[in-house]
Amino acid sequence: MNMVIFSCIGRKYSVLVCYLVISLLFACTTTTVDKTPSIANPPTMADNTPILVNDSAQEIKEEGFFSGKPCAPPCFWSIVPGTTTEKEAIKILKVKGIFQSCKSYDKEVQGGARGITCPSLFIVFQQGTSIVDSIGYEPSRKITVEDVISKYGEPDTIFVTEMGIPEAPTIGMSLHYHNIQTKLLLPEQEGMVFRAERSTPIENIVYSPSYNKSEKERIGDFLQDWKGYGEYQDVNK
Repeated sequence: MNMVIFSCIGRKYSVLVCYLVISLLFACTTTTVDKTPSIANPPTMADNTPILVNDSAQEIKEEGFFSGKPCAPPCFWSIVPGTTTEKEAIKILKVKGIFQSCKSYDKEVQGGARGITCPSLFIVFQQGTSIVDSIGYEPSRKITVEDVISKYGEPDTIFVTEMGIPEAPTIGMSLHYHNIQTKLLLPEQEGMVFRAERSTPIENIVYSPSYNKSEKERIGDFLQDWKGYGEYQDVNK
């Protein structure tokens, strides 16, 4: 089906990511919400970044992540968070032939977010404005951690969090590149130790200047330094 499924998995997701999940349930066929978050809870996987699951045959190509064409991160399809307007973004989606498969949502009155969801792609607008705040997508071809490090060097920080349930624990990781305002989400793994390998794939790519500007304030204590390929654990224990 031509839908994007947002999942809020884990016991300590941030308020915004879980709110995005709840507000987008109209576009979902299946989703898992393990526990309603509290403001006092520490953040979880990629703090306020939705997790995309591709449920569509339509593919989103890497579109400049490596080539820089037509534009380089944090630009996607000439959509630049913090600059591009809603009208401009919609026009681009129409030109790309994807807009007819997209859905808009608006939960700002309830204190939530407003944006557009498309197959394997989402756009969120800045609160109370028509400016794009973030854009995320699932690349159609396999991109590995080694590919990214070969191009952009080691990540500035990483974020690791336990997920799942006690009976079936899983763990997730995201790589953060501050200069290009990019977060890369890796597939969750079984167990309580994340094994970052050269061949580990990149599951989702998210561009957002607002995430990076306030990252230190929100999840600074939970960020870790990249120490090379190997095993990582959640520091919030």
